[in-house]
Amino acid sequence: MQERFFKPHIDSVGFVAATLCAIHCISLPLILSIGVLSGSTWLENEALELGFIGASLLIALSSLIPSYLKNHRRPDALLISGLGFGIIMSHSLVESLEPVLMFVGGSCVALAHWYNWRLTRRMKYARA
Repeated sequence: MQERFFKPHIDSVGFVAATLCAIHCISLPLILSIGVLSGSTWLENEALELGFIGASLLIALSSLIPSYLKNHRRPDALLISGLGFGIIMSHSLVESLEPVLMFVGGSCVALAHWYNWRLTRRMKYARA
């Protein structure tokens, strides 16, 4: 029987959170420039952004590291996630590319959660 990805577990939570973050980061400048939410400056609050990044990092660490240690011993998902967070943290170096860097970084983190789920599932079925 096939296991579905969106069954409630930490990787699906991380995937959804990172995907929503990536969509938010790429669409927010467009929405604000159109003027639909031009009065909603709270959406660009630095503390809010750092809170989301911190929560995503905690979810990633609590998912990817235990899966690596207990299940598959392949560092791929950790490396992809690390690349994503590195890209996210580099957004302050190049302000003009911030939306793109945040989108690419968030997409990498989402991909890492999906890939970790695949590796974990593959090892679970290999042991059975």
